[in-house]
Amino acid sequence: MKKITITLAILLIASVGFLIKFQSDNEKLKTDNIKLTKKVEKVEAQYNDTKKELSALKSNNQQQVKEAAERFLKAFRTYDTGKGESYLANIDAYITPNAKKELTPPGGPTQSAPGTGDEKEKKKVSFQSEYTGGELYYASLDTTKANILAKVKSKITVNGVSSDNMSLMQINLIYDGNKKLWLVDKLIPLADLKDRMP
Repeated sequence: MKKITITLAILLIASVGFLIKFQSDNEKLKTDNIKLTKKVEKVEAQYNDTKKELSALKSNNQQQVKEAAERFLKAFRTYDTGKGESYLANIDAYITPNAKKELTPPGGPTQSAPGTGDEKEKKKVSFQSEYTGGELYYASLDTTKANILAKVKSKITVNGVSSDNMSLMQINLIYDGNKKLWLVDKLIPLADLKDRMP
């Protein structure tokens, strides 16, 4: 009987020791798993950042940046106030929130109530602008930034009277890695070249 009791006691102690060792190893594995998961997440984030930077680097070329600036200029310089449009109407897809903030006049676009004097005043003046082309000069600043110096031509019609306009502006663009697009971040008017038109 003593042998059975001793054997059972040894088996019980060995089982408890084995259970403690198993739980200790299990906790260590859980801790290691958490550490490795964090490392994997960090490496994935670095990979995604590098992938976005590589995409920006590949697209930071004269053709793609100029095309983005051209799309913006067409949207920015083509509108008709007689149809209720403003120069801000079609540019959201081509600008950053920073550019939108800079291009929106103080107080933002407001709508007057129907039948008010303001609405009647606005209807008296019809203002149309049409982008007619221009010359774009490209400069890469870094992986995700580029500038365009633009000589912009447009046809402006006020109450049926047309005139040609030419202006010089600097367009600062940044690459949005999520949208995989070049967006206008800042627009700096440099000069009105109306008097120097060919």
